[in-house]
Amino acid sequence: MAWAPGGRIQYRKLGHTIEAFYLDRDERPESETETTVAGINYEWQSADDRWKLGTSYLALGANSMRARLDGARVYNLRAYIRPFAAPFNIEMEFAREDNGGALDSSA
Repeated sequence: MAWAPGGRIQYRKLGHTIEAFYLDRDERPESETETTVAGINYEWQSADDRWKLGTSYLALGANSMRARLDGARVYNLRAYIRPFAAPFNIEMEFAREDNGGALDSSA
């Protein structure tokens, strides 16, 4: 999948990262769905790299060819924890996708 015009802005300071982005899918004219994705991402990482926490929000848009995507929202929470010096870590992630009656899922 290719993306045409798009943009990304990122700010990092003291283990915090904030990103905002916008993507427009590059499609053939005969199958143009006007699919777009806009969102924001936040991550925090501890100075010793043993903790990483993050969250994201995405908003999708599309035309009637992909009506289920138009207006969809995706919410994501994630965590990475390395509690010991040994090679052992714990990773967790939760995602929720919602678009009224068209889409409703969690993982």
